Amino acid sequence: MLVWRLLLLIAVLAGGFGDCAAVEAIGPKTVCLRWTYFQLAAGELITETMRGFHNLGVAIRGLHGGYQVWENDILIPDVGELLLEQQGRRIHRSRKDPQTYVVVGKIDGFPEDRALLVLSGDALDGSSKDAEIYMRFQVGAPPAGCDLRVKGMFD
Repeated sequence: MLVWRLLLLIAVLAGGFGDCAAVEAIGPKTVCLRWTYFQLAAGELITETMRGFHNLGVAIRGLHGGYQVWENDILIPDVGELLLEQQGRRIHRSRKDPQTYVVVGKIDGFPEDRALLVLSGDALDGSSKDAEIYMRFQVGAPPAGCDLRVKGMFD
């Protein structure tokens, strides 16, 4: 118990919770997270990266608004209605918020599929045009040629 308290104290003192960094990455670029990667579209801007113990995130601003991308390896949200299944991933629209999408897939080290990405923001409106955003996200080992690699707290 004492060891966990010490680790928690170290993480807090080191800025481990909600650690954010300003980034000025403008697309087109291949952006890699821990278990997923995506194509930042031409003209889109990553305005910040966010790191936690079990998640990574980026905030993106584009011509039609902004959205956040959270990669998560522990919390499993309500995945909602299945929209698409292809290339080792399933894309769902949340039942609770039609502007939120969940990308599910299988990654090395886990026996079952995981809800890996949550996408949400005002650039997503629940219409078919949202596919222009969620179709750019892939599950699996990121390619070696990442233009930007967002690292977790322990990477």
